Amino acid sequence: RIYRATEVHRVLEDAGVEALFLKGLAMIPLFPAESTRPMQDIDVLVRRSDFDAATAVLAQQGWSVLSDDSEATRRYDHAANLGNDRGEELDLHWRLAPGAFADNTGDPWESSRMVTLAGHQIRVLGATYQLYHSISHGLAWDKEPSLHWIPDAAFVVESSGDSIDWERLLSLADSNHRGVAVREGLRLLSNGFGVEVPDSALESAGNPSGPERREAWCLRHIGPRSIWGGIPDRWYLYRRVATSLSERPTPWGYLRYLRWRWMPHGSFGSTIKSKIGDRIVVARRRT
Repeated sequence: RIYRATEVHRVLEDAGVEALFLKGLAMIPLFPAESTRPMQDIDVLVRRSDFDAATAVLAQQGWSVLSDDSEATRRYDHAANLGNDRGEELDLHWRLAPGAFADNTGDPWESSRMVTLAGHQIRVLGATYQLYHSISHGLAWDKEPSLHWIPDAAFVVESSGDSIDWERLLSLADSNHRGVAVREGLRLLSNGFGVEVPDSALESAGNPSGPERREAWCLRHIGPRSIWGGIPDRWYLYRRVATSLSERPTPWGYLRYLRWRWMPHGSFGSTIKSKIGDRIVVARRRT
């Protein structure tokens, strides 16, 4: 996967598409050895305007888009899943994460840096954005959660020296409705794992309000529990996406978003089957 990533980086850069690597590949240079940071796929971020060019270049290298590539997906989602005939997977991002970033939170490329991986140079997020991404992505609710974010975040802080802008980190989190998650993550890193976090960052949490209340609730529960199921959580996610698109969230927009989330291909039966399967997984995890 490391070799394949450096190959992807080379062909994209040769085509004039600036690629920024995320998650496992970005973390490997920070770990004691390459084998100590597991990863299942390759995550690459390109600018939204470069997405079509990137898929065309990667198609020439044997990569094909496996996920839905509709206009709604481009609008509401953050990445497409690609695969090749070797069974390898690549997530090509046009957003860093769902709903990120709001227009007033800057450009993740502005502080990006080059690191050496297997003798090749690749571009990764700067320390502040990388710490934000590790925590906010790690604390997003998932039926199969991962704990990779804890050592990831710890190594980012340990290796960054004084380069983390803690005020900017919290501004990123607040602007993208991830303030509660990031602050909870910082407290866990500090209190549970001895990671050095400034007191100012730990003390800055206030009482959650608006969509942040939903974020706080989600962090303390194993999945939706109300009679409404995941509808409130989807509303929260839709608001994040609408904010990133500089749009006002509306009930009609939310219905279109639900239609895309629940029936991306228009198959009601397959959607219901998938949702029942997800519920079974959650129920087993609770017991």
